[in-house]
Amino acid sequence: MRDKDPASTPKKKKKKPPPTFVELRYPFWVGAVSFGWTIAGWLIAAAAPRLAFVPGISVLNYLFPTITVGLIGLNLFLAIRDLWRGAHPLRLLLVTGLQIGLFTTLYFQLFSHIGADLFEVRGPVSAWHWVVFSFAHAVRASDLVDIVEAYSLRIQPIHHQSYLVAVFLILYHVVVDVFILGVLWNLVNRVKRTLTDSDELMMIAKWTVIVLFTAWLLTWIVAVIVSPWSPIDFPLWLVENTLRVVDFADIMESLDIHLHSLPREGLTGTLTFFCRLWIGLGIALMLGKRKRPAERRLATPPDTAPLPYWLGRAGIIVGILLVVLTVGMVWQAMLGDPVPWLAAAAAEGPEQRTRAALAALRRMGPVAAEATPALVTAQANVPAAEPLRDDFTRTLGYLGPDAIEPLTQIALDEKQAASSAVLAVEGLGRIEPESAAALVRIWSETRQEPVRKQAEIELQHMGHEAVPTIMAATTLANADAHYHWFNELDRNWTIRSTSNPVARALQDFPDVLRRLNTNPEETVGAIGGELRSVGSAAKRATPALIELLQNKKQQVRSGAEGALLAIGPYATPAVLKRRQDLVQANDPAWRPFDESALRLLGNAGMWDESAARDPAALPMLKAMLMGGEKEAAATRPLVMHALALAGAAARDAVPDLVQFLGVADADQRALVRQTLAKIDPGWRKHPDNGRAIPALLPRIALLPKEEQDELLAALGDLPASAVDMLVRAIPPRLGKRDVEKAHNAAVSEGLKILGPRLKAAQPAFAKLLRDPQADFAVRITLIQNLKYIAPDGGEVMPAALAILGTGTGATALFKDLGPDAALPVLAGLLEHNELEMRSFAVRTAAEFGAGARPLLPKIIERLTDKNGFTRVDNKDQQTRPIIFRALAAIDPDWAKHPQAAKALAQVIAGLDADVAGFHAQFVTDVGKLGAAAKPVVPDLAFYTALESLLKREKDPAVRRLADRALEFQRRLKQAGQE
Repeated sequence: MRDKDPASTPKKKKKKPPPTFVELRYPFWVGAVSFGWTIAGWLIAAAAPRLAFVPGISVLNYLFPTITVGLIGLNLFLAIRDLWRGAHPLRLLLVTGLQIGLFTTLYFQLFSHIGADLFEVRGPVSAWHWVVFSFAHAVRASDLVDIVEAYSLRIQPIHHQSYLVAVFLILYHVVVDVFILGVLWNLVNRVKRTLTDSDELMMIAKWTVIVLFTAWLLTWIVAVIVSPWSPIDFPLWLVENTLRVVDFADIMESLDIHLHSLPREGLTGTLTFFCRLWIGLGIALMLGKRKRPAERRLATPPDTAPLPYWLGRAGIIVGILLVVLTVGMVWQAMLGDPVPWLAAAAAEGPEQRTRAALAALRRMGPVAAEATPALVTAQANVPAAEPLRDDFTRTLGYLGPDAIEPLTQIALDEKQAASSAVLAVEGLGRIEPESAAALVRIWSETRQEPVRKQAEIELQHMGHEAVPTIMAATTLANADAHYHWFNELDRNWTIRSTSNPVARALQDFPDVLRRLNTNPEETVGAIGGELRSVGSAAKRATPALIELLQNKKQQVRSGAEGALLAIGPYATPAVLKRRQDLVQANDPAWRPFDESALRLLGNAGMWDESAARDPAALPMLKAMLMGGEKEAAATRPLVMHALALAGAAARDAVPDLVQFLGVADADQRALVRQTLAKIDPGWRKHPDNGRAIPALLPRIALLPKEEQDELLAALGDLPASAVDMLVRAIPPRLGKRDVEKAHNAAVSEGLKILGPRLKAAQPAFAKLLRDPQADFAVRITLIQNLKYIAPDGGEVMPAALAILGTGTGATALFKDLGPDAALPVLAGLLEHNELEMRSFAVRTAAEFGAGARPLLPKIIERLTDKNGFTRVDNKDQQTRPIIFRALAAIDPDWAKHPQAAKALAQVIAGLDADVAGFHAQFVTDVGKLGAAAKPVVPDLAFYTALESLLKREKDPAVRRLADRALEFQRRLKQAGQE
């Protein structure tokens, strides 16, 4: 008889151990106290904001959550003890339900008593939100392969953001997992027994797994090639997936631990889910290879119908949650909204009450968002030096997204102390990730380095979670700053999905830069559209494009110009700086570069507010404004546009613009006024407006009267630095005679209008008048307007006399000046070393009559000069008679002047040496003085001089005059003695 085939021998089934039932040892009073405290703790937490002013509230805020933690610990100990004794996990259903209730109350207590900043909330919070929060974490505890995390699903309205809450969440997950895993493991064992009992089912399951794994592996390889992963993310992704499957308590998720930065979404999320599924199956297979049969435990008590039994317990669990939910919602409705009350208390004070109200609002967090406007107003009313102001700022940081804008304004306010601005940035850091874009703005715009540094710290703290928010807020204007932070925060940002077209263009931008740097000549002509789509980030391409502006190939230079035009204003600062550097270095390459640069900068598309305010922009714009007449006229509207965009940053250009208020075109003058108003509404008071006088000199007379008056009020005096420009503006340019004549006439009128403001130019005018090479018409124009340009004569009058001489024309000029200006100059001329000039001064002074009395002493002194001849209107005249006539014209009683006696005595004493004709005239003039001569006629010297004259003089006419004078003086003397 042959032996039986071993393969045909049926397998001997293993003997299963008999099921066991273990009753729980859970005291009823523990359950009752736990349920009661769940309700009581909830009610107290809901009323927490209204307890803000209760004495000792800071201690009570920690005491109430501590009671809840104690009850959770007691329930956990009893549950673990029963499991250790062999109780079925399902037997812990009621205990687990109570634990869920206690944990739900604990989370609400932490939020209300400790502070809302422990959580991330998006608005008002009700009892329902905390039930959803608790239920969502129960789901996450049951999510063994972390599907929620793989797809970054938001299944809860509230998220935690503190390690304290994370610890309790880990404990909560353990409590739920003890129950869920126990039930799930029993279910897996049943499925496993079903599969092992059927070879056909086992084969189907095996091939299904193989096909799915192969499809997943191929998809993963393709995805990695098409959307390149960072090399470091390969191992990190696998390690994190393994750890998350092993981490049944969700420690990594609770503590926000992430090893890789790949997107948790779309295809990547699906690949992540299946990877964890394969890892979980592998771990389950390894744990399932046990040699001894598993112990079977009964969940339902013997002789008890399972369905009614478990339905009853499930009903109890649902009832507990419904009671908590209902009581919580009713109680909150009864209490009402405490936010307006607390906001009013914070604003009204006193300080202690304000601080308590602010602390309560901080604990409420974003739930108190409606208090934001009131707190912003109250904060502004507190003096900057008081610490309470910072308390308001700190509180705003707890109120959620509604406070982002006011906190941003505080952070960017240059009047704020750096410490207060830093506090605002810290507040924005709490509102993550919604505040990420605001932090980037602060980082890019603030001038305070501590503020910028704090914004950087907050962004680094947010990490890659800030990237979606920044992407959503990306615009053409902020693209460069956002591009910087995309690279800083997430090495895989280029494969994130986004609906923002600018952000999508930025994801392709690294490739554009690579192509431009590796093959610029072939790339430059085709990247204009790509550069235009990335906004301000395109300026990162400007260094390479600026280099191409010096390329020998015209086609390449044109392509570079086109690409820079596509970048627009964001490239302007770089173009300006390169031009400035080349000019300062006197680099020969600057001339060909300058042609391209001027074409670029002459395009309105290259200017916006930021470009116009660049430090290098103003000198360039002023140079364009002051260029050649044709070039300036063509570019003037563009320059005006750019200067208007610059605003206050272009204030130094005001004097340069003022001179264009004299152009002939009224529309252009209107444009200049509009530009000035945008640069500086108070432009008329600019201290350097006088620099515009040279350009306005030949133009101002042609303007309407009201515009002339406006300019005269705004110009002030000509500064010394502009004198040379003024002198150059006076002569006409070579051209037609009628054009030159019109220019001279306009300059003459301009000198009349602007004369009083030209004091600084008087030395230059005097030099010009003395210059024999100067245009004679110009010198005559100056002389004709002397009373306007030098109303006090100053240095200009002597120079004018050098041209006019000492004739009646010069005298008329002095008369035109008037006595106030003429007399000081004449006083100087009376002491001139030339007789001709002294005689002119005497003759001119006589024209002012009594107005020249201040000069009387100096003119009397001139009597002592040696008598001579001077040329007057082409005739020779004696100087001493001129003096006598002038003295008589100025003051008929001049001889009574104290100085007259001394002067006449000196003249008489020297008569012997004089020519006879001079003697006769002098004697005659003295005789004509009549009674006025009494004080000045000496007793003996006078008679002796006259008698000597009669003896030696042969001319009968002179002798008659002398005899008459002698007789007159005798009678005068006799009258005096009588």
